[in-house]
Amino acid sequence: LTVSGAGAVNLDAPLSSGATIKTTGAQTYGSPIVLGNTGTVLAYVLESTGGGAITFNSTVDGKTATVNRTLTVTTAGDTTFAGLVGGTAELANLTTDALGKTIINAASINADVQIYNDNVELGAAAINLQQDAATDATTITFAGNVNDDATGTTLTLDVAGALTFSGSVGNTTALTSLVTDASATSVNLNGDSI
Repeated sequence: LTVSGAGAVNLDAPLSSGATIKTTGAQTYGSPIVLGNTGTVLAYVLESTGGGAITFNSTVDGKTATVNRTLTVTTAGDTTFAGLVGGTAELANLTTDALGKTIINAASINADVQIYNDNVELGAAAINLQQDAATDATTITFAGNVNDDATGTTLTLDVAGALTFSGSVGNTTALTSLVTDASATSVNLNGDSI
């Protein structure tokens, strides 16, 4: 599945419980994505059952900042965020599954709850994970390892609740720096090393 073009693509469905886009192969979104622009769907799942890459080459946003939208990405392949996530309207929740790898090339991901169940690779000089520019995220969880791709990344984590590292950070390629703010209620280091 390939979506391209300058105009935004509104992912919508007539179901209030959620919507799923499922393919056996890759999904590539070259256009800006808006979750639930005109409908009432809250939860979105993008899944590749064959382990295809799921790539967001442009922005991903919720309907508005006051309407909760959740995004779950499920694939044994790579999940790549190349554009800002939640830059216009943040997400309530962003979750990736335990298979594959998440590649973050965007300057920021804005979601209240962020759960990265797979390994994460950072590919921008500065990356900020937060709820929005003025608000800390509630929780951020890294279940796998977090590594640089040799770009030399400064990773800033703005979180008001629990920040959890269950894997190692920089065990393959070190980050330039890792910054957390003073608002986190706890920083849980469950991995081997940072």
